[in-house]
Amino acid sequence: YYDDEQNAIDGNNNLDTNYTYQTNSDIIYARIENISTGCFYIYPFMLIVNDRPIANMPDNLEDCDDDTDEMLFFDLESQTVSILGNQDDTFIDITYHNSENEAIENTNSIQNLYNATSGETIFARVTNTDTECYSITQFDIITDNF
Repeated sequence: YYDDEQNAIDGNNNLDTNYTYQTNSDIIYARIENISTGCFYIYPFMLIVNDRPIANMPDNLEDCDDDTDEMLFFDLESQTVSILGNQDDTFIDITYHNSENEAIENTNSIQNLYNATSGETIFARVTNTDTECYSITQFDIITDNF
């Protein structure tokens, strides 16, 4: 692989295996060569690197416990504005999870109206539905006794 067509033709200055991209749309040149004949073909392609959406850390959700069982229904969607900030939400999906691993794997999302336990940590996954790039943030649930 080469970052310059002439280098690919000449077979000089190939890219290091740990290539660091220079822009969000670098053109890379692959040199495909038949070792026995020396014939080769140069195949250019664009390396497109998409930005991940930003998952801002919201304030914890806190409310008074209505019956001292340290459980209370919370509307997790109330965190959406804080998590997104000023991002355009056209191609954004937010899901909520009980563990970081579930958020990473995008499994077992929980309902927005959620019966939470005091001290529980909720993980929010912000996914760009166009690119599938994602970021994760978290917040805690706190129920206060009367």
